[in-house]
Amino acid sequence: MSLSVTERQITETWYELGGDLEARELFPNLLPNSESVKEVEENISTEHEEGEGKYDGFPSELDEMPDEIEEFTESAIAEFHDEVMTAAKARLTALQSGQTLLRGDFEDAEEAILNEAAKELGIPDPWDPVETAQIAAYEAAEEARQKQMREEEEQRKKEAAEVLEKARTLFQAGTSHATVRGMFPTHEGRIGQLVGDLRRQGVHVPR
Repeated sequence: MSLSVTERQITETWYELGGDLEARELFPNLLPNSESVKEVEENISTEHEEGEGKYDGFPSELDEMPDEIEEFTESAIAEFHDEVMTAAKARLTALQSGQTLLRGDFEDAEEAILNEAAKELGIPDPWDPVETAQIAAYEAAEEARQKQMREEEEQRKKEAAEVLEKARTLFQAGTSHATVRGMFPTHEGRIGQLVGDLRRQGVHVPR
C-alpha cells in the first residue's frame, strides 16, 4: 500500500518583548551605580502570523523585534533623562581647565546626553580635538570607501547589462549557447539564465 498520513500544524506566531533596561546599562559611564530600571509593563508584541508549527516559548534573537526594542529603549532613555542629565552636568563641571572628554569612553546615548548638558552649561565643545579629528578622518575615509563600492557595483551592473544585451542579440541571430558562453566567461551564470528565459519565450538557442 502506498498511502501515507502526514500530520500538519498551523499555528499563530509572534514575538513578545519582555524584561527591563537598567540605567547603568544605557549609561555605564555616567550612571554606573544607578538603581533605576525601566520595565516592560505591558506586552509589546509583533503582529501575529499564521504558519507551520514552531516551538512555543523558544528563545529568539533580539533582531526579531528591532523596531519594538528601539522604541522601548527610547522610552527608557526618556525616563532616565533627568537623572543622567544631572550626572552629565556633574561630569562636565568637574573638568579642569583645558581638560576634555573622549568619545570612546562613552556610549552613543551618553554622548548625546553630554552634548545636551554641555549646551545647557554653555560649554562649546567638551570633546578631545585630536580624537574628533581622527573620527572625522575615519568617517570621511569610510564614506569615500562606500562611495567607491557603490560606483564599482554600478559599473558591474552596467557591464553585465551590456553583456546580456549583446548575448541576446547573438542568440536571436542563431549563435549557439556554447559560443556565447565562451565569449563572456565571467558572465556564464547570467547567460545561462538568459538562455532559459529565451527558450521559455519560444526562442531557439542552439546548444
